[in-house]
Amino acid sequence: MSVSTRALSVCASVLLLALLVGCDALADLGGNEPAPNEPYDLTVADSTTVGPSVKITLRSPDTVALGDAFEAQTRLHNQSGTTVNVVTGTPALYDFGVYDGPERVPLKGTVTYRPQVQTEHDLPPVERTREFQIQAERISDAEEPIGPGPHTAQLALKWRVDGTLIQDTLDTTIVFREE
Repeated sequence: MSVSTRALSVCASVLLLALLVGCDALADLGGNEPAPNEPYDLTVADSTTVGPSVKITLRSPDTVALGDAFEAQTRLHNQSGTTVNVVTGTPALYDFGVYDGPERVPLKGTVTYRPQVQTEHDLPPVERTREFQIQAERISDAEEPIGPGPHTAQLALKWRVDGTLIQDTLDTTIVFREE
């Protein structure tokens, strides 16, 4: 097998894995490094139920020191007992970001690229959890540093379930403090 054929085979395998596992496994292209020994408890939560008993929860810490690594977590639990089909406008089920007022703050671990393409997701009757490993600093050193104070962690979803459009956001407040 030639080098170019082998490389093509590896690329095709990775893309196939992404399709089989789901977009959430490869959703973050912005340097989502794991946080070492996570010290922050996920004490703040917001949740909603959409469609036929699909519960979504966003959890985050309430306070984080500027520059520290921390985790935010989403839980999706289909409580209906049957598979629910959801259609989204991107390969991901939702969009996660951190905001300072109306401005999205590009923190390390939150920047994602999601092409605009209609995607169907089958949600089996189980609970799934996804962690976002985030650094409380901007991606680029050339940008103005993040200021202390309250910021909003937000999970936005725009789904079509059984032909009905559902749009919702879940918000938690994280206070960034000086070290």
